[in-house]
Amino acid sequence: MFMEGPRDQITLYDTLFDIVRHREEFAEVENRRNTISFHAFQEIKGHMVIGYDPDTRNVSIPWQQGNPDGYEKIVKIPKIVFNARLDKSPGLLDSLNEVAIKENKLFQLLDKQTKERIDGKRPTLLIGDDAFTFWIEAKELRHEHLPSVIINTRYFHDLGDHRHCEFVYDSQNRREAKISAEMETMPKHYLLVRLPNQTVLDPVGDTQFYPRKLSTAFTTRFPYKERVNAEIVPWTAQKIVEVVLRNRRMELRENAFGLKHKGRKI
Repeated sequence: MFMEGPRDQITLYDTLFDIVRHREEFAEVENRRNTISFHAFQEIKGHMVIGYDPDTRNVSIPWQQGNPDGYEKIVKIPKIVFNARLDKSPGLLDSLNEVAIKENKLFQLLDKQTKERIDGKRPTLLIGDDAFTFWIEAKELRHEHLPSVIINTRYFHDLGDHRHCEFVYDSQNRREAKISAEMETMPKHYLLVRLPNQTVLDPVGDTQFYPRKLSTAFTTRFPYKERVNAEIVPWTAQKIVEVVLRNRRMELRENAFGLKHKGRKI
């Protein structure tokens, strides 16, 4: 009987597969009957290419002239993935993933950090000297060492690039802060923090909140990182005005929906 050690795992668009090399197939982790033969791929310019429908899990020969129905995702995987074990070569695995993200090849090989996230470990966001764990289902940042310090993500402002958001952080009291038009300069402990939005910060957790998705589904658009450093944005007169207007719009929206924040002790 053939005995195989730990398998490499790969995500095709948003579905996790085991790479079963001795059978020359990908086997979906949560539906073992769904397999994709290595021979279903077409070799194009050093890559193994396939058309993959994430809704039906069907595969096809990739379209040569675009994608007319919009459902099929064209996945391009380097040939080395089909031939060599990668779990003992983290440097190679990371470089393949970096290129896949950069060139939108719609696959990701599971690294150690991503496997730990699937098993329940959560990403950490670093704001200066403070470390927060991101709880996507509660939409909260929870301080790793001070359990009472919690920041709700509803105070985060989406920057419109589908990747980043901002909020004002009071580093002295470890809480979100609001600023007013009367403040010509910012206190030193008021930091304008730019951080990844929830899809970028936790792509694994983000996809798991869609009912149709399986528990091992996650996006290949953004690489998962266990620890992320938030960016501290310098205050300028223009930025102060921008944040004040942003806060005003948020207050109007909260009042309209009866969500007026009453304050919280931290």
